[in-house]
Amino acid sequence: MITEIAYTSYDNRIGLILKEDDDAIDTSSITRTVLNVAGSDYDSSVNPEFFNWPTSTTGEIELLLGDAGIPDGQFNTHLITYDSDNTDGIVWGSFFLNPTTLP
Repeated sequence: MITEIAYTSYDNRIGLILKEDDDAIDTSSITRTVLNVAGSDYDSSVNPEFFNWPTSTTGEIELLLGDAGIPDGQFNTHLITYDSDNTDGIVWGSFFLNPTTLP
């Protein structure tokens, strides 16, 4: 499983490419994104500044978590997207998130 690092208080971005059957999805229909980090939800409808997804066919979603207040550690994380056809959401798998504060 992949590990992504979110540097606390920095503007680093985590870029993810969402694919279905090896093809990047069209992100233009996504209306909401939720990142579940160890049981806590970071929701684009509450904190849109933590997410960016261009309306294109690149499948790209960016996570901007430096100011999200996630404590240091390593967490199993799930990305969930919503659109008008998938109102219960689509889970895009999991990865480890390692928020890190630099000394």
